[in-house]
Amino acid sequence: MAATHRTIVESKQYSRELRQVESNPIAADDIVDGAKWVLARDPYRGEQLGPRSTVWFLAIDPPKARPVGLYYAFDDNSVHFLSITQG
Repeated sequence: MAATHRTIVESKQYSRELRQVESNPIAADDIVDGAKWVLARDPYRGEQLGPRSTVWFLAIDPPKARPVGLYYAFDDNSVHFLSITQG
């Protein structure tokens, strides 16, 4: 049985915030590429913000950048990147 891969959808807010976190597009991709790979395959890897919340959180601690927090939601077909903050 093949693994299910969800499509990653980036909100405008997320895209704006990612440019604030890292203005270099290549470096920005490096920060979130691992999260995209993991969450497309298993969106339950993050932490649900509350028992009834549809928003989840994933901490990302890249080796060559400051840590960031990724907020996302998902369904059977896609993972929606909602927001990213530098922490």
